[in-house]
Amino acid sequence: MNVYATAEQSPAADLRPVDAADAFVRRDRFAHLSPEGWIVGDPDRPIAISGVGLRIWDLAEYPTSIASLCRVLCDEFDIDPDECQREVEAFILDLDSRGLIARFSAGDPMRDRYLHLLKRSLTNLIYPEDELRLWLLSGSPNESVGATDQSYLRDVRYREPESYDALVNAKRIGTLIHREPGRYSHTMVGLHALTNIERLSERIFADDIPGDFVDAGTCRGGCAILMRAVQRAFQEAHRTVWVADTFSGVPQSSARADIDAGLDFTAKHYPWLSASLTSVRDNFRTYDLLDAGVRFLPGLFADTLPDPQMGGIALLRIDADLYGSTLDCLEALYDLVVVGGFVIVDDYGGLEPCRAAVDEFRARRRITAPLIRVNWTVVWWQKDE
Repeated sequence: MNVYATAEQSPAADLRPVDAADAFVRRDRFAHLSPEGWIVGDPDRPIAISGVGLRIWDLAEYPTSIASLCRVLCDEFDIDPDECQREVEAFILDLDSRGLIARFSAGDPMRDRYLHLLKRSLTNLIYPEDELRLWLLSGSPNESVGATDQSYLRDVRYREPESYDALVNAKRIGTLIHREPGRYSHTMVGLHALTNIERLSERIFADDIPGDFVDAGTCRGGCAILMRAVQRAFQEAHRTVWVADTFSGVPQSSARADIDAGLDFTAKHYPWLSASLTSVRDNFRTYDLLDAGVRFLPGLFADTLPDPQMGGIALLRIDADLYGSTLDCLEALYDLVVVGGFVIVDDYGGLEPCRAAVDEFRARRRITAPLIRVNWTVVWWQKDE
């Protein structure tokens, strides 16, 4: 049973035993894709997993146990139960030694299932074949696909297995699809970044950190939809989700950093980055999450932030793409973030002007809280003063 992507990796021999019924959940640290498989954990001490190991990683998204994992794996794969028990226990202990497993005493299985399904709906991991079909029909560079063959389109998952796997992995990790952001899902950030929002929200609720949630740069609304879903699921619906965007696409920037970098994400060049207020409201309504606890702020950030009715902010997510827009968000909203609250920046690793804006703001404000990497582009920090 192969769980590691490379043969050189193996668990330490002196790990303490764990009871098969012990409940645990994975710790979502940095993750990215490589030719060897998924790379997860501390960037300075990563582990590469693939195959059954990646399936275990998926199943540990919510509280589980070695016994539960073995039941699922024996059903899904042709694995001897005794071998499965040994291999899974060794793998979980190895994850534990790397700080990637947390003991968990209790949970709400129905809440977990709801949020699990919701995140996969937002990223369109429920039926990704349709995206592959649309890609083929819109003009794939592969001339042998037979895109007009109805049986080919019906079975596209199995006719185009490499393209299908690449699409699914891109949605899970939140990277580009066919060298561009995902077009057809309600969020482009990927499953891993959504889970990060969920985890930070859980910490806010558990630690009783006051304040609302803000999604600045919402595009189609997926991250904000998850914010409201998590609030509802944890009975924290008294909080507000503020949804800020131009709702007409990324504006043309006048900042020198953006101009020098050649960044032009306007609707003329990137129509799929533009979503109207009506469409975002409809997306909330699709998930039965459009209520009085969701407030929309249409317009440029410099003109709409902060809203006079805003109070403290427990979770601030910035997905502004550009130097100027990112700085506008930080200047307008950072002082409203309460101590203990979190700031997520989506484009820090992928766009140099965005990273420059964050670094300059943190340096000017003497912010020393560590930046935690989520994937190739997303980072977060916790406000400590």
